[in-house]
Amino acid sequence: MRKEENGKLQQVICNGCGKELKIENEIVREGCFAADVRFGYFSRKDGLRHKFD
Repeated sequence: MRKEENGKLQQVICNGCGKELKIENEIVREGCFAADVRFGYFSRKDGLRHKFD
């Protein structure tokens, strides 16, 4: 989960274990898997976007 303040990244917390990941200058400095899926045509979710870390 990402927490932003005034458009700047402040904190990233692992959705699996709850660990807070290290951040320097708005860049995550530890291993982090980010997913960003946009559903395409011919799907019940056509046009939706799912995004998570």
